[in-house]
Amino acid sequence: MLAAVFVAPAAAHAAGPVPWCGTDAAAADRLPDATPGFAVHVLYAFPADGGDRFAEWAPRIAGDVAEIDAWWRAEDPGRALRFDLAAFPCASTFGQLDVSRVQLQATAAQLTTFATVFSQITGALPLPPFGFASPDKKYLVYYDGPHDQGSGSQTCGQGRRGYTDGGAESYAVVYVRTCNMEADDAFRAFVAAHELLHALNALPSGGPPHACPGDDAHPCDSGADVLTGSSTDESGRLAEKHLDIGRDDYYGHGGAWWDVQDSLFLERLDSPDRAAPSSIAGLTATSSGSVVTLRWLAASDDSGAVTYRAYRDGRLAQRALTALSVTDGAAQPATSYEYSVRAADAVGHLGPPATIRFMVGLGIVDAAGKLVRDTVPPGAIPRADVSWRGDVVRMSWGAARDPGGLKGYRITVAGRVLASPAKRSIVLSRKRLGGQRVEIAAVDRAGNVGPAFVVPKRWFVS
Repeated sequence: MLAAVFVAPAAAHAAGPVPWCGTDAAAADRLPDATPGFAVHVLYAFPADGGDRFAEWAPRIAGDVAEIDAWWRAEDPGRALRFDLAAFPCASTFGQLDVSRVQLQATAAQLTTFATVFSQITGALPLPPFGFASPDKKYLVYYDGPHDQGSGSQTCGQGRRGYTDGGAESYAVVYVRTCNMEADDAFRAFVAAHELLHALNALPSGGPPHACPGDDAHPCDSGADVLTGSSTDESGRLAEKHLDIGRDDYYGHGGAWWDVQDSLFLERLDSPDRAAPSSIAGLTATSSGSVVTLRWLAASDDSGAVTYRAYRDGRLAQRALTALSVTDGAAQPATSYEYSVRAADAVGHLGPPATIRFMVGLGIVDAAGKLVRDTVPPGAIPRADVSWRGDVVRMSWGAARDPGGLKGYRITVAGRVLASPAKRSIVLSRKRLGGQRVEIAAVDRAGNVGPAFVVPKRWFVS
């Protein structure tokens, strides 16, 4: 006997368009985000030779998202999907939906398969550096073009399983010209919710007791489950569906496998923590060879401890960092990278990213590669020579290298600075040096000190 959880369908929003308050048909994800955390970003995409119906579809997409939000809150009053919003002046929440307009580079005839549509979307725009591939977002794509031409069947939507806490992009696609979805708002919202659950990694392989034989991405225990079926034909309305019938497969199940209820892309409505961590100050970088080290100051959060996420050129490099530094050991000398760090709290809120551009071996640079701040110490001193007569010691050494220019050198004895010559030689008293640790290091114009050359004590002993 199947266990069922009966929840009244959402009544807070009827399917249909919602006035969209965007001021333009932006082809980019508007930044900074008005949504403080992991979020679903929505795109309207059409083929290179297709008609642009963005003005018509933006309100319809906003209406779908509003219906999904109301339905999800009714199914689970403690959770809601976090959608990417922009700071538009607007009377309604989802009138502020950040919808990106994307004209794909391929024609409709070239976009006949799931794989080609996805590959076109991921590389659709020349945005630095990867277009719509943020590791902090999932993407809901409304594709306004013919699909499955000549196949004799229709695919209403498709979704790709993604990481549970970001790390790599994942997509849910709604094919709006199939399955009567241009006319049926309620069914289109169901398809969007169904595919978003796939993007949230619903029903991972192994664990769920009711995964369909031969199709473990869908449950087979009830036709009333929003994830039942493959979304290949018109099979329901969102208000008629429920989130994991029995709560034993993919949502609120308590098993050892992944539970969508724990997704960081869901706002915890039952948690007092509703604010994002603070921004990060003091982000800087230095390098030694091919190893780049980032350091920053701690962020704060009203809920307590935070972790940090580090990015290189838009890609997530490290997650769940607790230290205030991280190394990148795969950098190339004389190459410029964009590094970012942002704080994350335990419920999926993200602080604003702190970003710098760093050239390995040089320092922090601007977009044109011009040095802004020299943060890289000089290289090592290759050699040194010592000669003495009586109490007079003459030391000389080889030149250290520094792209930003050297200020001079530093002589320390027993850890204390004894002299700072500009030239590569100095005359000192042997009595002051004998038996002590003597070091020579280069100092660049920014005050960075290079690695020390330790002068062997035996050089000062007769």
